[in-house]
Amino acid sequence: MEGCNILCWNVRGLNKRNKQRSLLDFFRLNKIGLGAFLETKLRGNKIEEMMKTIFVGWDCFSDPTVEGRILLVWKFGNATINVLQVEEQLIHCSVNIVGVPREFCLTFSYGRNSIEERKCLWQALSLLVFLVHPLLVAGDFNAVFDYDDRIGGQPVTDLEMEDARCWRACNMVDELRMIALIDAFPNSEARFNWDVISDHCYCVIKTMLVKVSGVKPFKFFNMWADHVECGSTVISNWSEPVHDTGLLGILKKMHRLKFILHKFNKMKFGDVVHLFSTAKEKYQQAQFDLQQDPSSLDLQHAEKDACLGFSLHSRIYESFLRQRSKITWLRCRDENTSYFPTSLKQRKVGNRITSFMDDKGFMGSPSSATTQLQQDCFTHGATLNIDQQLGLIKPFTKKDVKESLFSIHSLKSPGPDGTIISLIPKVDSPSKAADYRPIACCNTLYKCISKMLCVRLARVLPVLVSSKSRSINLVPLFSA
Repeated sequence: MEGCNILCWNVRGLNKRNKQRSLLDFFRLNKIGLGAFLETKLRGNKIEEMMKTIFVGWDCFSDPTVEGRILLVWKFGNATINVLQVEEQLIHCSVNIVGVPREFCLTFSYGRNSIEERKCLWQALSLLVFLVHPLLVAGDFNAVFDYDDRIGGQPVTDLEMEDARCWRACNMVDELRMIALIDAFPNSEARFNWDVISDHCYCVIKTMLVKVSGVKPFKFFNMWADHVECGSTVISNWSEPVHDTGLLGILKKMHRLKFILHKFNKMKFGDVVHLFSTAKEKYQQAQFDLQQDPSSLDLQHAEKDACLGFSLHSRIYESFLRQRSKITWLRCRDENTSYFPTSLKQRKVGNRITSFMDDKGFMGSPSSATTQLQQDCFTHGATLNIDQQLGLIKPFTKKDVKESLFSIHSLKSPGPDGTIISLIPKVDSPSKAADYRPIACCNTLYKCISKMLCVRLARVLPVLVSSKSRSINLVPLFSA
């Protein structure tokens, strides 16, 4: 599942808004569901402001004891956090991550600079209470464990390592490297790397392997259409005949084209996120190399090529994100604190069921006015003339189909190649069938046909229904 990884990072200050946004992008790119920021220098209202404007949909924990030093954040619905102990140099908690088979204890620490001040840290770590096992400890201890932990500067002394080694020996703590985390989590591993956000190395802990659950429905991405070979590939395949005609023939062509586009995407685009990251790293390295030798023509050409490559993959990556998250997200980002809550409230009101239909009555309790329709009512009021009636039943033209199809916005969610039933969670952490709401996702052909019907109805409904009786504007209703 996505968003199940754990992050621990000394960010060296988190007051700048751009840095906060960069960290959120880092979380999304690395599928972080739980993390600890060390040396944040954030205090009081600044923490609340960051969570409301940038980390929307995330929860956090801080305390006056560790404020400005350790900030624990996790995504709603991804984990359940129970803080067990807070000390000046650590936060100790039990964690239950969705999709992880076992609950475990997690401790984030940020040690003081001096040996004497860190003695409280080692003592607190030795006296931790474990409600569940195993235990994971991550952080910036500001201490060394081995002689080769420091490169440059003063040599490592036995006095510097004494407390750390004693704690490891007494508590049988294994150092976290690029190996299995604990026997209870054989698929877990830790990854240490650098990023331009901070001059400190980060640690990403993978708590489980991503499992493939069925076949993903087909989606058409707009970035394909920008490729010079996309049009010829689609036309060449679509021109090949099929044995059936009508909608069945169109359906078979679409199924055939789906596999062609899958192959096209694999050959021409591949892993968009990975290629973007690789191009970014290559461009950064080319800039660094050119900075070391500005007069080198080879390095100048290499930097220019890397810039062009990064620009290309950046546009593809932006198009990919824009379509996945919709244009509204990129325009409003997470700074708009009122937009998304308001949209959710309106959606809840629209989905609320206030009445129902049964075998005894119509939309509620039975009454003499609603149990039976009076046929005489249809003879009163406005009616359609013969031209309007013929306009409703006349055959559709190619122009009608094209206008309907092209009226679908390119950033609408790409539909699957068949109608499916999808389950939408109704709660933050769904665990049973009653926590989901089924919703039907219709394919593009269905939407195209329904749009053509709606357009014709929109032309005659104003004749039948008075403007005073209409609660919505008919024209915008069919424009999406």
